[in-house]
Amino acid sequence: MTQDLADKLDLQVWLGLLIFLFLYILASFFFSRLGRKNTISRASLGFAKWLFLLAGLYLCELFLFPSLDVHIPEHLLFLLKILVIWMLIKSFLDGFYAEVYLKKIRKKTVNYIVLDFLKLLFFCALIILVIKNVFRVNPGSILTSSAILTAIIGLSIQDTIGSLISGLLIQLEKPFKVGDWIAVGEREGKVVDISWRYTKIETVTLDYLLIPNNSISRDTLVNYSQPISKVMRVLDIGAAYDVPPIKVKQALREVISKVALVEKYPRPVARLNRYEDYRIIYRIIFYVRNFEDSWQAWDELYTSIWYQFQKAGIEISLPRQDIYLKKEQKREESEGVTRILQNLPLFSGLSCQDLDLLLRSAVIRSYPPEACIIRQGEHDTNLFVILSGKVKVMRGQKELAVLETGDFFGEMALLTGASRSADIYSLEEVTCLIIDREAFRVLLEMNPVVYENINRLFTERSKQAETPGEGKKKSSAESLLARFKSIFSHQCGE
Repeated sequence: MTQDLADKLDLQVWLGLLIFLFLYILASFFFSRLGRKNTISRASLGFAKWLFLLAGLYLCELFLFPSLDVHIPEHLLFLLKILVIWMLIKSFLDGFYAEVYLKKIRKKTVNYIVLDFLKLLFFCALIILVIKNVFRVNPGSILTSSAILTAIIGLSIQDTIGSLISGLLIQLEKPFKVGDWIAVGEREGKVVDISWRYTKIETVTLDYLLIPNNSISRDTLVNYSQPISKVMRVLDIGAAYDVPPIKVKQALREVISKVALVEKYPRPVARLNRYEDYRIIYRIIFYVRNFEDSWQAWDELYTSIWYQFQKAGIEISLPRQDIYLKKEQKREESEGVTRILQNLPLFSGLSCQDLDLLLRSAVIRSYPPEACIIRQGEHDTNLFVILSGKVKVMRGQKELAVLETGDFFGEMALLTGASRSADIYSLEEVTCLIIDREAFRVLLEMNPVVYENINRLFTERSKQAETPGEGKKKSSAESLLARFKSIFSHQCGE
């Protein structure tokens, strides 16, 4: 009876082994077909194979070896299972976790440093199990007895350890990623690889630069690609002192509007930056779409500035030490321009000397026929006085007025900071005197009579706003005057 039970048990064990072997061959064939069709990665395929192998080891240990009365050393079997478990964990992390979960499900880039760190943790845990169960040694005693050796090794490779820890922190905090343009100290480049010890960047000279991760952690880091890809750039240019700032700014704005690589938003600006011994430095602040467009944008801007300054008669001042005698040349005063200004209500009562100061701070510019001089909604603050020619005032498709020699426009933007309320187009070749806010501020400070002219101008504008054709009153003289004072408070004695 006992012999029959043993024979029956042996038959069941062998039958189970054959079934398991058949399932293993069938699964291997199925996963191999998926691997050839790129449906599943090789690492995921390896995970399935090692899982079957681990299950086979446990089945053999529980049923096959006792049935055959086969004695395998316990330590050898334990080491074999540890090896299979390590391969199983490694293939799981490389396969299902990295290839399937991160890439396909989460649609994220695989962080290989974190992946290697997880493998290291599992590997250390398995090594501790081997030391404890096979060699019967307490791992804590090994660490205690080798404390001095550990300290010596740690001090000798502290830079390497620092780079490794910094590399892990970079992967966890993600201050930059592969493809970002960064600056570490004075070194700039595009990130092409992040490893445990180094971050590799490609410089603009197409060289690879390896920066230790601990250097990145200690130094100042600038990421040009985040939070937006647009990068702010600055360009400085010098001009002579005898050129009015409004003329230089006008020329720079024209240059900015023509360079395609300069982004329209955020809006680029041209400012007077500082005074130097021999020149005035103007600064253009602009944005480019990507960091790599910076050098091309600088090239186009510098080239266009040279031609625009030649066209406008502006000298680009460079550092020099010239000693020469120059006769004082009397500036030719345009009697026609002075007469036109004296007839304007805004400059009524001013002397020729006052107007001459204004003319020296203003710029005269000509426009071809059908040119757009002002666009509705713009926020510049220049006042335009027509010296010759005619312009039309448009709001949408409706023509509001035609202005000619002796008329002016843009005064509300100059005095109150209001945005342009209409489009201005030239009907023929037009020459305008352009006065900016700073030049007007100087004139207002030296001539209080201008304040009375402005008060009268606002009163007349308020009355015009009350006419039936205009509907309801748009703004009272008091509100206009309050906005004016908020801008020119110092000149008004406020």
